[in-house]
Amino acid sequence: MGRIIQAGPRVLSSGGGGSGGGYNPLTVVSGTATPDYGLGFCQQVTIAANVAIAVPIRTGGTITAGDEFELRIDQDATGGWSWTFNAIYRLGAFDGLVGALSTFAVFRFRYDGTNWFLNATPLMDIPI
Repeated sequence: MGRIIQAGPRVLSSGGGGSGGGYNPLTVVSGTATPDYGLGFCQQVTIAANVAIAVPIRTGGTITAGDEFELRIDQDATGGWSWTFNAIYRLGAFDGLVGALSTFAVFRFRYDGTNWFLNATPLMDIPI
């Protein structure tokens, strides 16, 4: 598994409403979801097909070392869809997993200036 960095958080943005208990919804375009942490610290995507998670952006700001974010991936009622993270994410064994129907997974990342590392063990297959 990739290196896990444990340090005090400096969130990208504390604002943003959105759905799913404070998560800001992402749109999947051509099989790719691009997290935009200018919209908030917590991002959510509901997948209804296999999806690639792109390099995150921050509209209206710059992503810097020490920044963190959280990504929630919801499976639709069909489930069984996989997600694949861009190589900038360091996930070890947690990349390319497949979730059960109507469940979600939560990933928390921390940026070291080059890559996004898991900052905690992901929560997996939580019922929606």
